[in-house]
Amino acid sequence: MYTETARNADIYIQPKFGSDIFLALGIANYLIQNELCDKEFIEKHIFGFEEFKRRISKFTVDYVSELTGIPPEQIKDFAEIYAYEKPSIIFIGYGLQRRFGGGETVRAISLLPALIGLHRGFYYSNTDSLNINFDYIMGGFLGKPSRIIP
Repeated sequence: MYTETARNADIYIQPKFGSDIFLALGIANYLIQNELCDKEFIEKHIFGFEEFKRRISKFTVDYVSELTGIPPEQIKDFAEIYAYEKPSIIFIGYGLQRRFGGGETVRAISLLPALIGLHRGFYYSNTDSLNINFDYIMGGFLGKPSRIIP
């Protein structure tokens, strides 16, 4: 059974439990190997890029596919959409870090926006604590939307 978010997603990717970190590192490696990164942003704002690039080189699409259960083409397609469709955000809640290796998983995911040159492309919070006008963000002031993704 899918959640409301999953049912309404344009792209739904469900890695095997505990393999989120491998998916994030595989996407990062794909972005780097296929030159989909923002080189200017990396040179200006990122420290340790070459070391990161070296350390994640083993996370090829095929290897990550085996670890996550996600087909290689789906990983590639997502990485390319993520690289080209800007601006975008990654928004995760507090639950991800509450399992073994969760902190490292959050860190791996949080690096993706920097690779494509987004200054504010990652948010990690509990939405209840944010003072955000979600009606405005969803375009409520423009009229009734035809599709809402929670």
